Amino acid sequence: MPVKSLNILFAVQGEGRGHLSQAIVAYEWLKEEGHKVSGVIVGGGGTQNLPAYFKKRIQAPIYRIESPCFVRDHHNKAVRLLPTIIRTIGKIRKHWRGILVIREIVKRQQPDLILNFYEPLVGIAHFFNSIKTDTISIAHQYLFIHPSFVFPPELTRKDKWLLKKYTRLTANGSKKLLALSFNEGNLTKHENIYPCPPFIRNEIKSVEPFKGAHLLVYIVNAGYMENIIEWHKENPSVPIHCFTDSKKVKDKWEYSNTLTFHSLNDQQFIRYMTNASSVITTAGFESVCEAFYMNKSVMMVPVEGHAEQKCNAFDGERAGVGIASATFKLTHAIDMKDTDEEAARLFKVWTNRLPEFLTAALYDIKHVSNLKSVEQELLYSESYSME
Repeated sequence: MPVKSLNILFAVQGEGRGHLSQAIVAYEWLKEEGHKVSGVIVGGGGTQNLPAYFKKRIQAPIYRIESPCFVRDHHNKAVRLLPTIIRTIGKIRKHWRGILVIREIVKRQQPDLILNFYEPLVGIAHFFNSIKTDTISIAHQYLFIHPSFVFPPELTRKDKWLLKKYTRLTANGSKKLLALSFNEGNLTKHENIYPCPPFIRNEIKSVEPFKGAHLLVYIVNAGYMENIIEWHKENPSVPIHCFTDSKKVKDKWEYSNTLTFHSLNDQQFIRYMTNASSVITTAGFESVCEAFYMNKSVMMVPVEGHAEQKCNAFDGERAGVGIASATFKLTHAIDMKDTDEEAARLFKVWTNRLPEFLTAALYDIKHVSNLKSVEQELLYSESYSME
């Protein structure tokens, strides 16, 4: 059944790189399907620059707004919850201006649909009826409000409560929540939450990976560079390539013959991941999924104080994606077993089914077709039952 061409507006939480990568995958798929992405609203702390690859890949107007984001400690490592809350309250006026910008863009562009990649101001805008456009929200965090999700035992009740509340805030007003998951498992549709495959970039799928000699490290919080250096001094014979957002690293910094720090560059990162022996990363969902798709054994180190990443590491370990670690002791990565071939195969099967779920989600928007609700649900049922 053909889908009517849609005019779609993106809203993306721009802190980190995961949601930006998901938006790229969605943008390229939608363009192939004949839809139009008329603009991309990117929220964040107001100081971080958008990566060059994002601006190159997204051929649509990009609008920046200031929205809530984490406050890190002075070492640029741990997330500090109380200062984050205080800062968010202190910037209410700026965040309200962001909502007004969203409302004005929606009014001007008249999109058929908003795809929201975990940007909280979209949920708040719906709460105040500032926008009424049909919205589908996409993020792995929506698994946290699925009743079947298992939280790590060390997470406190307060942490779980805050995580769920914030996640529901981002999803307020959305018709569908696509909850990205490491695997299908026993997850089923719950209310408007639909477990969904991860968004894997085409360039990850197109390479032929092999196991080389170097370790690949990805750390967004530059403060962890000192941990990598400390381990390297005790293990100087192990070659390491580390990618970071540190402003001190311009292109690359050769600390020694076997340790090189690189500034964030998507194509170089993929090249080094292709022939890495193992991948060590803070527990961001997208980087873990991309490494696992390349059959790389993955060590996940949650950012200190980051409850969401603790969930990712715990969930990823349960799914057989890799191992969770509290520290950047890279010896654990060297000692890791090779990726389970069957688990990797099933992961590829799962991720390659993403177009089914996206197509089903689009069919459920009133602007697309006149399908009855029973037929709409059948599309989803078929997506979950197909082998």
